[in-house]
Amino acid sequence: MSIEVVKQVYEAFDQGDMDRVYGLMSDEVEWDHRGPPPTPINHLYTGKEGVAQFFDLFFATQEILDFQVHEFFESGNKVVALGQYSFRVKETGKTWESEYAAVWTVEDGLITRWRPIQDLTAEAVAHMP
Repeated sequence: MSIEVVKQVYEAFDQGDMDRVYGLMSDEVEWDHRGPPPTPINHLYTGKEGVAQFFDLFFATQEILDFQVHEFFESGNKVVALGQYSFRVKETGKTWESEYAAVWTVEDGLITRWRPIQDLTAEAVAHMP
């Protein structure tokens, strides 16, 4: 089931096991975090190396203050995770928070696409001096 794969990603992330996170991605995964400037992570990343670049840049620029997943929904190979999170931007010291819906696509037991729906403006404003 696709929902179990997505739950494994969240579990591995929560445990800090990024190798396991990357192991649940397809070689052609699309990691879509496009949004307004100046947020440095706002790009479309491809492949496991792209996902690793996203997280390297994310962890270099932001600190997780709170990260919660409340519900999962599945339809075919799509899974939506609903939750809320808050972060601190290291360069500015500003915090931002948002409820989110993360849309995941799973094929052959691996993640092939991820796209968050969140307050990208709040994230961008927190990156502004």
